[in-house]
Parts: sequence; C-alpha cells; structure tokens
Amino acid sequence: MSDNESKENLIINKAQELFTKFGYHKTTIDNIADACRVGKASLYHYFKNKEDIFRVVVNKEENILNEKLKEASNRAKTPKEKMKAFILTRTVMLSKLLNIYNALKDRCLDYIPFIERKREKYFKDELAFISRVLKDGVKKNILNIKNITKTSIAILTALKGFDVQLLEKKDFEESLNILVDIFFEGMSKRRTV
Repeated sequence: MSDNESKENLIINKAQELFTKFGYHKTTIDNIADACRVGKASLYHYFKNKEDIFRVVVNKEENILNEKLKEASNRAKTPKEKMKAFILTRTVMLSKLLNIYNALKDRCLDYIPFIERKREKYFKDELAFISRVLKDGVKKNILNIKNITKTSIAILTALKGFDVQLLEKKDFEESLNILVDIFFEGMSKRRTV
C-alpha cells in the first residue's frame, strides 16, 4: 500500500468513526483533520469536501453490508432460511453501520445529491434479492404467490417500517423470526389431504 493509499484510508477510517459518533452535521473537516493529525490542506488533497468523504464512508459501509448479506444468503439453503438470513443480517449490520443506515433513513440528509441515488439503488437491490428468494420458492413449489413484484414490495415496506423498532429491541432476533414465519405461512402452498 502506498503512502497516498495509507493516508486516504486513515482519513476514511477516522471520518467513519466521527460520523458514526457525532453524525454528518456535527462532524467538521477540522474534526477529521484533528483525528488524522493532519492539516485541512491534506484532507483537501484527497477529498473535495466533507460530503465527498461521507460518500466514500457510506460506500465503504454499503460494501461491507452487501458482503455480509451475500455470505448469509449463501449459507442458507431454503427460501425461508435465505429470507431469515437476509432480514437478520440486514438488521444486525444496519445497527452497526450507522453511516449507511443514516444515509438511507435520515431525511435531514436529503439535500446531499448522492443520498437519493444511494437510497434508490439500495431499494432496488433489496427488492431484487427478495424477488429472487420468492421466485425460488415458487419454482420449488414451496410458495404460492400471484404477484412476486407486489409481494416483494410489501415485504420490503414492512421491513423498513420495523427497522427502528427492531433495532431498539434486545430480542429483535425473535421478532424477526416471527415476522418471517408470518410472511412464509401466508405464502406457503397449502397441502390438501
């Protein structure tokens, strides 16, 4: 790793810590420079402004989140297990990666140009994952779904509505399991006797 890459990584890591602790609005370029023990001019050598640093931090956290979601999904076998793994991993990781969580949820960040694009992309990615799981369940004759797109949107909307409440509960894993059971019981093929 070159000195430039090393310095850039230091800035990103320190900024990530500060944004997590104080939020985007309360973190200043001066704070980041002080944490890195460099002058502001050094920061501007690597980044245009605070928003540019925040964008890189959010992208870093998004990559971590996506990697964890992929790992969890790959370990699961059935559509129900994949959905549980997705929902649990998503919730746990968003509770740890507060910068991506805030970028997705905090309406006070709406004025930052890249935020809306990030939200749209993330929504499409989550929707695509849920749709793939549901299609797999239909293909395996496990699920009975008339409209996969609308069902996927309904599930994702429900998840987004539960985010804050789930993150505040100590036993959120149990609540998530109940939620997935409700989804899958309602969509399961009924066996006739």
